[in-house]
Amino acid sequence: WLSSATRSRVGASMIASRPWLRSWAPAGDGTVRCMDVQGSNVFLGGGFDTLGLARARVAMLDNATGAPLPWSGNLNGPVYTIEVTQVRTYFGGSFDSVLTTGALRKNLVSFENGTGALATWAPETDAYVSDLEAHGAWIYVAGTFDQLSGVPCTGFVQIDTSTGVVGPMNVDVNYPHALHLINDTLYLGGSFNSINGASRNFLGAVKVPSGTLTSFAPYVFAWDHPYGVYRIAHQDSHLYLAGTFGSVNGELRQNFACVNTADGALLDWQFAGGAYSGPM
Repeated sequence: WLSSATRSRVGASMIASRPWLRSWAPAGDGTVRCMDVQGSNVFLGGGFDTLGLARARVAMLDNATGAPLPWSGNLNGPVYTIEVTQVRTYFGGSFDSVLTTGALRKNLVSFENGTGALATWAPETDAYVSDLEAHGAWIYVAGTFDQLSGVPCTGFVQIDTSTGVVGPMNVDVNYPHALHLINDTLYLGGSFNSINGASRNFLGAVKVPSGTLTSFAPYVFAWDHPYGVYRIAHQDSHLYLAGTFGSVNGELRQNFACVNTADGALLDWQFAGGAYSGPM
């Protein structure tokens, strides 16, 4: 349900006008975990097998009608994150092959935007990928992995978008769940308690491409496991957090919160959304 109307796994609403709910209503048979938009196209990823038509784990829909478009990536495991760039669209998750071609792609895959063809770019991780953020010639990857194509890295790595080679940026953080880039600042959310050896509880930020830790350090706290910050978004100077936590900077915030992008100060915004379960 969305705004008291039936929507199966995914829907859309208007932000600046009423009625808020759009008629856009593709029907899926499994969980939709992520989406991204490129012009008139909407990319979806998750655990579904169909979205109007047979579409295994990834699909491309018409932004106006919600109808499935001819392209389909067809992966053999769930997709948790999508990143659309000018040249390619990248998917991360827990899979190891492309069903339509039989090509091996372990937890990371990309397709050419112009043709929809599978890209030759093929780095691989040894465990699932939870989030992606692209910036210039690099794509930043978060997850539960310990290596990328044989190179050690504990849940965070910088990859060349052309070659798939590991980049020079090194951030010492244990298994972040979420990444969000604003200009040259990369925000990280997760279940960690330090970044680059400095105390950061579930949330912090580094500069790209240097990896230098910033002073941004709001204190996110949870009483029970599992816990952490699983998703980050922003509007203007507001950074929105979703996860499983109980307070931010000592004030009660149940699973959703908003902080200032510059200094991490807690803002008044609150969302009575109940429980939030992470992408995995």
